[in-house]
Amino acid sequence: MFPEAIARRRAAFDEAKHLSDWQVHSAHIAAGAIGTVVSDFQSGPLYVPMPTGSGKTVGAIWGIIDQVREDPSLRVCFLTPYKEAVGKVHSTLTQYLGQDQVGYYHSDAFTDKYAELRKPVVVLTHQFIPHNPGRLDDRDLFVVDEAIYATGEASLNLTHFADARNWATSHNVFPKEFTALHNFAVDMDRELQSSDKKYLAAPNNQNYDWAAVISDTLKPEDHHQSIPDLDLILGVQRFCEALQQGMVYDIAGPFTQDSGSRNYWSPPDCTNLNLVQLSAPEIKGNYNHWKSD
Repeated sequence: MFPEAIARRRAAFDEAKHLSDWQVHSAHIAAGAIGTVVSDFQSGPLYVPMPTGSGKTVGAIWGIIDQVREDPSLRVCFLTPYKEAVGKVHSTLTQYLGQDQVGYYHSDAFTDKYAELRKPVVVLTHQFIPHNPGRLDDRDLFVVDEAIYATGEASLNLTHFADARNWATSHNVFPKEFTALHNFAVDMDRELQSSDKKYLAAPNNQNYDWAAVISDTLKPEDHHQSIPDLDLILGVQRFCEALQQGMVYDIAGPFTQDSGSRNYWSPPDCTNLNLVQLSAPEIKGNYNHWKSD
């Protein structure tokens, strides 16, 4: 452990008095991971797997506070699957940053959604994403608590989209739709390469009828004899499902586990998001992107 870091955290944050040294140490690792992403030391999404009760949520809050204090213009979104957690996280953040700096919203909250979203830091549930496409496009950083509930297992690159298109066209299985998918991926990659961004969210003002056909109409079991890579086709379907529901789906590559937790815990079998992810590694599953179990 790091005695000096633990002492600093205890002196700076009231809630640290309720945590053991191990929990403060774990929270410090999570907070540092957020600083690594904001400081551009980390390219692409960073995953922070920690056991339940280790202090990862507290660490995420500390990391947000650290970064917003250093750069008040930073726009942050904290996502959690639980409405109750929204209130707790919001309360702690406002204690250190102020009511005017931190907003929150969920379906049962008596708040003005649009007023809350104008604040630099906002705390939301995972389910805010599919119901509010484009509302978070101005955010610089996403921190997702319990990311295992919000992550799919499809990790795709341009070669995968090309392979899927080649299979579809050679077997006459929705060739127009798979060609549209490939063109979409190429256009997104071209836009990413010409910008200084680490990731891009899919535009929400396009017609994705072709994605609906691939995700809803295509039945892979009807073509099992001709599909050379079933996981690829299933991954493409998950991508298309997320796309048509207006969900954030980054073009950024697979996640990297942060170095601080690497020697302590193993990451679950999940994949990429454009953010810092915090999750309990003992919970594993195959979930659609951005869908709570």
